[in-house]
Amino acid sequence: MFIDCHCHLDYFENIDSVIDKARKKKVLTIITNGINPKTNRKTLEMLKFKGVKAALGVYPAEGLKLTASEIDKEIKFIKKNRD
Repeated sequence: MFIDCHCHLDYFENIDSVIDKARKKKVLTIITNGINPKTNRKTLEMLKFKGVKAALGVYPAEGLKLTASEIDKEIKFIKKNRD
């Protein structure tokens, strides 16, 4: 059994297929990562798949594209959704 501790499932169009392939290779847990407000929300949508966990955050290069207010708002969103 394996754990994929860092991936970006939101990069793929056919997520079902990606997860099926992972299961066949005995990957039972997949941690998918958000890097900005848009991908953090997509990452939370992935929780509908069994064995998928979410890691939310703001990648440094992505953070440079946000205002201080937007960063504060995203940190609040992450805190609200940390469970």
